[in-house]
Amino acid sequence: MVQIKMKSYFLIVFLCMLTAIFLGVYAQSIASIFTDDWYMVMLTATTIISIILFAIAIIMQFMILISEKVKSRLSSIILTTSLLMTVIISLYISWWSFFILAMSWG
Repeated sequence: MVQIKMKSYFLIVFLCMLTAIFLGVYAQSIASIFTDDWYMVMLTATTIISIILFAIAIIMQFMILISEKVKSRLSSIILTTSLLMTVIISLYISWWSFFILAMSWG
């Protein structure tokens, strides 16, 4: 039962990260699909959703790491490394997305 729950947590984290990376990198392209009236609204929305998804992924990984369900030291090291990589990737992509948003706002 615990293994199934942990696998579903990892799947949610993976999907959050994948979606957040896609939205963060391609926010301007996604927003350009809409008319000029909705361009800034969609760019702002995709940027905010991307940052929220990154935050969800980081919080879930941190909750998994601090829970007592991870017993192996190797698993703990892998989770810590994964959390660190997630934070680095999320900071880079969030800053890039925020930069694009700020430049579009003028």
